[in-house]
Amino acid sequence: MPPGIQVSVKETAAELRLSHTPVREAFERLVGEGVLTATPDRHGFATPRPTVRDLAGLHRLFGVLLRGVAGGVPGGWQDDDRWTPDPADPSNAVEIAVARACSAPEVAIIAAAIRGAELRLVSHRLAEPEVVPDWGGGLIALRAGLTTGGGAALRAIDEFTDVRTRRAQSLVAAIEDLHR
Repeated sequence: MPPGIQVSVKETAAELRLSHTPVREAFERLVGEGVLTATPDRHGFATPRPTVRDLAGLHRLFGVLLRGVAGGVPGGWQDDDRWTPDPADPSNAVEIAVARACSAPEVAIIAAAIRGAELRLVSHRLAEPEVVPDWGGGLIALRAGLTTGGGAALRAIDEFTDVRTRRAQSLVAAIEDLHR
């Protein structure tokens, strides 16, 4: 969902054929995770509208967390070198790129935090193929770096994070334009 959209408990409950209580409880949990915000009147919910600073911070957090799991990735695992990221589903492409690094049991807690950060980034991932230069190549490089492990993984993570941090203003503007 685009940033700033009101989310109705009543409509969501009707769509899912559930009572209002479990939907409201789920929305309140999503507020706690930063995926939704409570409206000022505390009777509704909306998707957050991150500022440029918020978005840049989320990308830096994603990179720091990814560095945390990269240390536990054994280098030299086989990868499908024919993988091509799908620009129609950029958030899923990021998930695929980092999935192997997040699969080791010893990094489960950090991997959960990465998924939480990704949930907060998902609406802005939609703009990445248009705003980030060589978007697909960057994801392929990230996956390859994580496949290799060691210093290659850290360099790939830093490049992936840095380009998105530098483009935070353009990403926010592109998402706002996309949903006007």
